[in-house]
Amino acid sequence: MGKRFEIHLMFLSALTVSVFGQTIRLVSPLDNGVGRLEVYYNGTWGTVCDDGFGANEAKVACRQLGRSGVTPRAIQTFGFGGGQIWLDDVSCSGTESSLASCSHNSWGVHNCQHREDVGIICDPSDITMKLTSYKSGLLQVLHSGSWGTVCDDGFGQVEASVVCRALGYQGGKDLDKTSSIKMWLDDVDCTLQNTHLKDCKHRPWGVNNCFDSEAVGVECFSFPEEATAARLVSTTNMPGVLELYYSGH
Repeated sequence: MGKRFEIHLMFLSALTVSVFGQTIRLVSPLDNGVGRLEVYYNGTWGTVCDDGFGANEAKVACRQLGRSGVTPRAIQTFGFGGGQIWLDDVSCSGTESSLASCSHNSWGVHNCQHREDVGIICDPSDITMKLTSYKSGLLQVLHSGSWGTVCDDGFGQVEASVVCRALGYQGGKDLDKTSSIKMWLDDVDCTLQNTHLKDCKHRPWGVNNCFDSEAVGVECFSFPEEATAARLVSTTNMPGVLELYYSGH
C-alpha cells in the first residue's frame, strides 16, 4: 500500500437548503455558518468560483441558508473543493432570494481552478480566531477587545485542527511564526471535542513564559473529495487517526 495521509479524526457536515428548486450548502466540520459554498445542479454538487464574489453575494447565500448575519462576507480562494465548478462571475444586488437569481455565467462555464472555490462567513462577529491569510499564517485570538498571539508550547496538530475546524476546514498543522504583539495564550492543550481554543486547557489569559519567536502559526486544509478509501486507526478507547488512501498514495 502506498503512502497514507494521517490526521486526527474530523467529521465533515453540511447545512443544505433548497429554495425555489435550487439547492445550496455550506460544507464545514462545524455548524457555525463558515465553510465552502456549494450548489446543486443537474444532479451534481459543485463549487462556486470566487471571481467577483463579495459581500452582496455572501449576503444572498447566507439568507438562502437561513443565516442572516450582520455583515456576511466571502472568503476568497477558500479552495479544497472537487468535481464540478458550477458558478463563476456571480453578481448579486444583495436583494435576491437565491444565488441562482443573480447574474452569472452559464452553469459550468468558468475559467477557474478549485483553489479559487469560494467560502463564506455568515456572521463575522462570531469569529474570535484568525490567521494572516485566513487558511494559513500567524494565529491570533480575540480577548478583552484586542487580538493577541498564542505560544507554541505544547501546541500541535490537535490544537491546530481545533482552530481550522472553526474556520471551516477539516484539519490543520502548526507552523513556526514570530510576532511582537501581545501573547494571550500559553500551554494550550485541546481535545477533539473542543470547538475553540478558549475551551481548551491553558494558562490564564496573558500569562506566559514565551518569546516573540515562539508565536504559533497554523495552516489549514481539507481532504480531497476524490479520496477513495478511509479507515479509523486507534489503539485506545479515544478517537483515533483517520487514514486516507488516495490516488495510489
